Amino acid sequence: MGYELKYKTKTIILPDFKDIPVGLIRKSRYEDPQTQMFTLLEGWVSEEDLAVLDTIPAGEFGVKMAEWTGGASLGES
Repeated sequence: MGYELKYKTKTIILPDFKDIPVGLIRKSRYEDPQTQMFTLLEGWVSEEDLAVLDTIPAGEFGVKMAEWTGGASLGES
């Protein structure tokens, strides 16, 4: 299963947050939370999906990311 991120007429399926590959976590482990989130997204989703994400207003994007992660940080499972 995954998280359905819907924006306007587009839907992006993000994998379950608990299934993050360790390599992506390792690459971003010293970064601030915002940079970590973008590292994960850029490592996971297609260029087409990134283009959709780029159109989401910042406030709505933050809400959707909190829903996807369930409020967990990368160090939490």
